[in-house]
Amino acid sequence: MLESTTYPGTTRERVVPLLEESGLAAGRDFHVAFSPERVDPGRTDFTLRNTPKVVGGLTEACAERAETIYGLVCDNLVRVATLEAAELTKLLENIFRSVNIALVNELAMLTDRMGIDIWEVVEAASTKPYGFMRFEPGPGMGGHCLPVDPFYLSWRAREFDMTTALGAELRYHDRPTDNQARYAHNARRRGKEAPPPRAPIPAAGCADAPQNMHPVGHWRPVPQRAHPVARMCAFRGRCRR
Repeated sequence: MLESTTYPGTTRERVVPLLEESGLAAGRDFHVAFSPERVDPGRTDFTLRNTPKVVGGLTEACAERAETIYGLVCDNLVRVATLEAAELTKLLENIFRSVNIALVNELAMLTDRMGIDIWEVVEAASTKPYGFMRFEPGPGMGGHCLPVDPFYLSWRAREFDMTTALGAELRYHDRPTDNQARYAHNARRRGKEAPPPRAPIPAAGCADAPQNMHPVGHWRPVPQRAHPVARMCAFRGRCRR
């Protein structure tokens, strides 16, 4: 059973042939299934036990075997018809988050120029009881999945004579720019009492959550904006890390 995020077709086209080099036949001598991991480190309300688990098998028997095993630790199993459907499910979940993170961060930059309070806009939009999910401005996409997952799908799409703008667009909109340093400084000044013109800006959140698999000092999972923006603020003499 595989759980790592990847492009649709990986399990069937890459993993199965490697396993069959042993002389055994997938679906006959051994079972193969894909079930995307759904883990949010540090959460206690949604765990492996009560988070729905998506399962797709190479064959019907493979899927049934996977469900038997996962059923020991998961209360809710969701069967999909193929390995590829299970693989794409994870990409859809992560790309959905990536797109919305990039969107709200771009709007934060725009509203700063327009003199509109982005937080007030987010609060107001969140009152809609349907068709909207709340995302808040932040340092950008981080972790091991969101910054790279759209590129898995973009690469795979080219093999089907399609070009998706997801990868390039998200990289463009979530890029660190000097405007973000200016936005960070302006946001710092929008308190009840404005600080002096060259008041320092504390740079928090430049490391991954301690519950994750890497230590806090590891840069790989850090949102790609965090350190460049902190350096830009430091260049302006306004940031202390």
